[in-house]
Amino acid sequence: MIIWNGWGFIVAIILAACLVGGQFVIGDTWADNRWAQSGALLLAAIITFGVDRLFFSKSHNNSLFFIPLRFWPVIIIALAIALQFATF
Repeated sequence: MIIWNGWGFIVAIILAACLVGGQFVIGDTWADNRWAQSGALLLAAIITFGVDRLFFSKSHNNSLFFIPLRFWPVIIIALAIALQFATF
């Protein structure tokens, strides 16, 4: 179940759009290409940061899973870095 407040759900939409778009661009090698996956996550972090600053900088009631929108770019960047060091 996804829990959001205000426009917090936009983070999930941005993440999904960047990951699906990256898979569309890269093609069959997407599952093996960690750099492309991390790049898509970094793009999602940049877009999330921009959306937060442009549209929601004065409103602090936007959250996803009880985490305010302004903290999500840092979380997404941490996920991108962790993906590079993960071994599967």
